[in-house]
Amino acid sequence: MSYTKSIAVPLNVGVPFSFVIKARPLGEMTIRVSASIKAVQETYGLEKVIRVMPESLVQRKSQIRLFCFDTFSNKSLTMKLDVDSMADTGSTRIEFRLTPNLLTTVINNLDNLLTVPSASGQHNMLEFVPNIVVLVYLQAIGSNDRQLIDDATNLVRQGYHRQMRYRRADGSYTLWENVNGGVFLTAFVAKSMQTASKYISVDMAKVEKAYDWLASKQHSSGRFEEVGSVFYKDMQGCLRNGSSLTSYVLTALLENENAKLKHAAVIQKAMSYLTSQLESINNPYELSIATYALMLQGHNMKKKSLKKLIEMSTFTKNIEERYWNVPKSIGTTALNLVNFKSQFTLDLKKQNTTSDYELRLRVCASFIPYQVERRSNMALIEVNLPSGFVADRNPISAQSTLYPIQNIEIRYGGTSVLVYYDHMDENQTCFTVTAFQRRKVVLKRPAYVVVYDTINSNWNAIQMYEMDDQDVCESCDAAD
Repeated sequence: MSYTKSIAVPLNVGVPFSFVIKARPLGEMTIRVSASIKAVQETYGLEKVIRVMPESLVQRKSQIRLFCFDTFSNKSLTMKLDVDSMADTGSTRIEFRLTPNLLTTVINNLDNLLTVPSASGQHNMLEFVPNIVVLVYLQAIGSNDRQLIDDATNLVRQGYHRQMRYRRADGSYTLWENVNGGVFLTAFVAKSMQTASKYISVDMAKVEKAYDWLASKQHSSGRFEEVGSVFYKDMQGCLRNGSSLTSYVLTALLENENAKLKHAAVIQKAMSYLTSQLESINNPYELSIATYALMLQGHNMKKKSLKKLIEMSTFTKNIEERYWNVPKSIGTTALNLVNFKSQFTLDLKKQNTTSDYELRLRVCASFIPYQVERRSNMALIEVNLPSGFVADRNPISAQSTLYPIQNIEIRYGGTSVLVYYDHMDENQTCFTVTAFQRRKVVLKRPAYVVVYDTINSNWNAIQMYEMDDQDVCESCDAAD
């Protein structure tokens, strides 16, 4: 679809003109503009990519059913579509896939597992590690897919160099730049870098220094306690008693041959603490990590721990498979309950300005305590601006001091502002975002602000807002 206008342009004078454009599909839309001078038959052009967003938040849900038959038979599988009653009319899309062989699907779609490391020290690792797993799997099956191997290797290399931004001089790793290092994150990085060294060049002196820092953080009792921000609370167990954190640090030390020798005394002390806690560990999640640590060291209590773990499991009806019921305070079991309620409050208030072309939006959010969950994991507030508005160079002001903002990102040409917090609790935290209208828009649509837990995205809240109406004629030329 194309439109043409004829205009007269005096010598050495710029003349503005406009076209009214209405986007039909969502996604990226390329606008091409070309200008020609009839007298000399010269043409000049430019392109602009416009990001077309829905008026509300896109939510994706999936259901999986596994089945296997020894003989040919017909079977009906009921899948309930959980579509929110508030969903925009016509926005629902359903995709159905039938996979004859699960392993074939995994192999054919490994490239979909590759992710570009980004955001914080936390998210960099959560996206960096799957790339390592892909390389480990490709090596295990003897894959000859050079393109996939090269892509995964490049992403692992990117993730490694990006993670160095979050390295402290003492050898620890942090959630954000210029904050104190954390025990779990440092152990996580050390374990991952050890594996990554099989595929890329890794400075092993930095890995060794990470293990040295971990060893220095051991409590006199032998346990390890978190000293930095905990981005994923469940790694410390549902009671936050540190048993699983101690087990996790042990696995990191035991998986590295140099650390196992250098910090043998630290390992022995941690083992003594862990074995003294085995009888009181009644959570399968914690016990599985402890059992793995005991197995790595070859401890004489490894069989007892494994036996206790197996006894916690439950057989399926056909007695062919077993599973573990995880307490509702951790893991995905809790998601079935929290899906029905928002875990955040979110309040928006437009502030008065001296111009119709300036937006000042006050954003306040807090976490709603739920059972034993008194606070969120890392929280993210995403402020999407109305069409035509672009964020100021320094868009955030008047922020609360109780929980300081850890990171701010401006995306999509300044049309979206992302604000990161270590966590949120029931205390409200606020900030003001400033934006200015840079483009004329005829059909104005509501924009939205969303806050969500970066680990459990089912914990979220969303609010819509819109600018005051302006006369459509102010946004168009007379010819439009």
